[in-house]
Amino acid sequence: MALRSVTPALPIGWGGDVRPHTLIGHRDTVNTSLTVDFLLEDVSSTALVGVRAAKLISTHGALLQIGNSSWALFPDISLRGRPTATGPLPAPIHPGEWHTVRMDANGSALSIWLDGVAVSGTIPPLSPGSAGHALLGCGGFGEFVQFDNFALASQFTACPAADTLNPNPHQPLQIVQCASEVGLHAGSGFLLSAPTGGPGSISLKSDPTLCFTTTAPSPGLDDKDAGWPVTLETCAPPGSPSQTWQWVFDAVCPQNKRNSKIINPSSGRCLDMGPSFYTLGGLGLTNPPGSGNTTLGDFPNEGASGIIGASMLALPCPGEGQSSSQNFFYDSNSGEIMNQGSVTCVGVCTAVNR
Repeated sequence: MALRSVTPALPIGWGGDVRPHTLIGHRDTVNTSLTVDFLLEDVSSTALVGVRAAKLISTHGALLQIGNSSWALFPDISLRGRPTATGPLPAPIHPGEWHTVRMDANGSALSIWLDGVAVSGTIPPLSPGSAGHALLGCGGFGEFVQFDNFALASQFTACPAADTLNPNPHQPLQIVQCASEVGLHAGSGFLLSAPTGGPGSISLKSDPTLCFTTTAPSPGLDDKDAGWPVTLETCAPPGSPSQTWQWVFDAVCPQNKRNSKIINPSSGRCLDMGPSFYTLGGLGLTNPPGSGNTTLGDFPNEGASGIIGASMLALPCPGEGQSSSQNFFYDSNSGEIMNQGSVTCVGVCTAVNR
């Protein structure tokens, strides 16, 4: 029994022309050791294996293509992508033979072995903070590869919502995994006093004396791109400007023009996932508010990485078509506040482990 690629021709795709592949494991995997046996069925076939593969459609990561007598490292899954590094294999690969490839990602170091022998050539370092799935595939359509004996040892970023019923005041709100991934936790359940659109407060379900609060980090701060921290503080009397929020729900919202957001009316700022939201797989590709760059970061796919555990901010609301870092949906049943662009939730963490 083996896993075999079965993609004879390029389909009509919705997400661009990409190499045939499958993603395995957790999107927040950081340090990884991947080992797998592969067999090329003919001389034109190439195997594709990868680590820290982030995002579902325009996947970025360290993607290794192996065939004949050479290897090539690609930074993304595009069919038209160019390799960032190439080199010779320790020995040629012939069709019908089983071989074993191993990839280790440890911090910024990437190591590659074929049949227990390290490949030669310059392997570029990995970007700090990058994370993502393991990946298996082939170099193109009409190429047939078999895989067997897949093994993955990994360590991933974890920021579960805190189970404690009484977080300390001044606790920053953070990006946590949603209940669909880790189960519902006390630290990610909230109450909106006016969930249908009017101004009100947002308090912790498990401790309603703690409310969402945002204020300028220093008096007189007027830098429009400077983020204001969002923390849990002891609830003030209703109507307190720093603790008044309004959920503006947009039920009809075309892609890239989502207007469902949570606003602090007194400051004109919206709840925002913060700068880490714009980092695609830790590759340093950024699109901060006000940059005018709409190529990257506007609408991350489900599986965007590099954000778990990051602190929430209050940033200016750009208006219609804002980045989906400010696009939130409130589930009144669970009390979760979910970012629809990345399918991650708002909560408090006890710790962030890598």
